[in-house]
Amino acid sequence: MAAATRGIVLANAPGRSVVSLITPQQAPELDERTREAWQRYVEELRDLEGAAYQAAETEAWEHLQADLAALAAEAAEQAGADL
Repeated sequence: MAAATRGIVLANAPGRSVVSLITPQQAPELDERTREAWQRYVEELRDLEGAAYQAAETEAWEHLQADLAALAAEAAEQAGADL
């Protein structure tokens, strides 16, 4: 049975476009870890303004992208195992 798909719209960060994704349905634990990755991103930037925000945002975005890529690879691996 093929994995279900769903649409996700990621909120835009300053200087970045809104991203819409269609992704395979992933396991609930991966959903939770995805939410945690986004929460870490938000927490890294909380209470920052101006130059401090700009300096921290690039690094926080890179961390988020690495976390999401790792989760996507894990989801793809799980989806392959489900085929």
